[in-house]
Amino acid sequence: EVELNAKLIDRDSGKTIWQAKNMTERAAFEVSVDPLSNRFNQKKALQAIARRLAQRLYLKTMDRF
Repeated sequence: EVELNAKLIDRDSGKTIWQAKNMTERAAFEVSVDPLSNRFNQKKALQAIARRLAQRLYLKTMDRF
């Protein structure tokens, strides 16, 4: 599970323009006796989580503007 807090801040004023708290995503991955296989599967799961979080962040920010 990955939890993310995101914030857009106006550089000039320092004020928060937008924020999202406690965005979470999960992904399952297969665990085996092979450590290399486990690392590969974990990496793929984290990449899937990152893609989904990025997509959600994009949609949430574009919704406001």
